[in-house]
Amino acid sequence: MGKHYLLFILLYCCLVFPASEVSAKTFTIVLDPGHGGKDPGCIGAGGTKEKTVNLAVALKLGQLIEANHKDVKVVYTRKTDIFVPLIQRTEIANKHKADLFISIHADAVPAKNAASAYGTGTFTLGTAKTDENLEVAKRENAVILLEDDYQTRYQGFDPNSAESYIMFETLQGTHQTQSIQLASLIQTEFRTRAKRHDRQVRQAPYLVLKTASMPAVLVETGFLSNRNEEKYLASAEGRNKISAAIYHGFNSYKEAYDRHNGVTAVAQPAYRETETPKSTPKSNTSTNTNKQQTDRKITETKTTKSNPKGKIEYRVQFLSYHKKLTKGAPQLKGLWPVDYYVEKGTYRFTYGSTTDFNEITRIQRQVRGKFKDAFVIRFQDGKRIAR
Repeated sequence: MGKHYLLFILLYCCLVFPASEVSAKTFTIVLDPGHGGKDPGCIGAGGTKEKTVNLAVALKLGQLIEANHKDVKVVYTRKTDIFVPLIQRTEIANKHKADLFISIHADAVPAKNAASAYGTGTFTLGTAKTDENLEVAKRENAVILLEDDYQTRYQGFDPNSAESYIMFETLQGTHQTQSIQLASLIQTEFRTRAKRHDRQVRQAPYLVLKTASMPAVLVETGFLSNRNEEKYLASAEGRNKISAAIYHGFNSYKEAYDRHNGVTAVAQPAYRETETPKSTPKSNTSTNTNKQQTDRKITETKTTKSNPKGKIEYRVQFLSYHKKLTKGAPQLKGLWPVDYYVEKGTYRFTYGSTTDFNEITRIQRQVRGKFKDAFVIRFQDGKRIAR
């Protein structure tokens, strides 16, 4: 009788909660604005405080994620100008069982080197390969000196002693591959979207990354010791561009994460900035609206069969890029004609169009000869739909 009852319950659950309707697990990201409160971080020649820049970039980044990803929960280590002990920052991430941790900082060098030091860099946990990387880590780790009983809390770690960093020589993060992947995607966006000097992905012994139990990176958004970069990071435009670059790096990581884990795509609103310009002339309103509508249309079509209203149309998506590409663009690797659609500010390029699933799998094999990660997506009545 008991076995029959259990089988009945299992059958009932399958009927009431079909697998196709099971929602994806909420993806949690923790944003960590470095420094804060009694710890200003580095201070630029013009008086710009690192803690202020870090918080502004983190809040803007969080707004972008929340506005464009319904399935992502954003947690902050701080949302105001308060001091948070270093060890508590990753404790917050671990407590929330976060899927990603991004710590946001700005950099500085002595005045004699101020003019020559500029650009953005992204770090993962590891041994410093250069003296420069070690000095950056020492400066960031020195925040623990502001904490009460730091010697006990950090087991005798001295941020200014080279001997304390020996432990990092054998430390290999469990999530190192994913951390490097995220860092590389963010750096690509800094270089291509924000047009910042690329200081590349590097490793350094950051205490704030040491105890994270998820992929984690530390971003250095620029040098406050450089007058030009201080001006850039102090401006709303500069902070918005930096935030958007990190967002798009995260967005690419999240898409790869979803594909790898077989997560059904959640319908997302089109990418948008969450800060509205102070004033928009009325004469430009219709022009901007028309441009947005044009961007969402498929303007180059390769259709192998007619697709009646309501029919599922299959395409092979092979490339995401920050701008529209035309025939002969090297990024397309000879594929033409192509379609595209715009999602979250990025052009998604597709090849082939058919209502026959067997045919699209054949086309996918062909495209994978050039783009090994090409995958099949579905459209209905001109709009992309979830699987």
